[in-house]
Amino acid sequence: MTNVATSTESSASLAVSYKLGGVSPLTTKLTFNATINVNGANAVFRFNSTALNGTASGFALYKLFNTNGTSRPYKAYATSADTATDGAWWITYANNTYIPASTSLTKGTNYYINFCIKDNGDYDEDRTLGSLRDPVILGLGGSGSSSLSGCMLNPEAGFGWEWGLVAGLPVLWRVRQGRRMTARGTR
Repeated sequence: MTNVATSTESSASLAVSYKLGGVSPLTTKLTFNATINVNGANAVFRFNSTALNGTASGFALYKLFNTNGTSRPYKAYATSADTATDGAWWITYANNTYIPASTSLTKGTNYYINFCIKDNGDYDEDRTLGSLRDPVILGLGGSGSSSLSGCMLNPEAGFGWEWGLVAGLPVLWRVRQGRRMTARGTR
């Protein structure tokens, strides 16, 4: 790794600068610059924090794009230490032991946030082969944090009762409209 830099930008400023919406940044902006020997290979970066409180899956890692002032969440919290998937991220104890998603984290304990980037992949802002640039923040809220984002459907899960509700809404609306039309016609 050639360079790691932190930002003194406030949470409010980060939210505006990178269009973070409802995300509450828990860390400063961390920028990792690295050169790798194998073009197109994956690299794993990590940073530590003692400020995490809540379940591991309650946090979300966000990629910040300096080139266009946008952001995007990394993939869902990894089910294991995943060094092969671009956009995978997970938390470990100081001894590098993977922390499962449902594990409660305690403020004051040193944890490491790990994430995987593929050279010239979706999370690599530097399009030069062999060179990686990755500004990130860890946050709460927004679309990347499943425990705080409210009601949502998982399109990759099978067809459950949730999809039935969604499919049934137009039918209920149509029935209601039909009743209104009937009521108006009998006056």
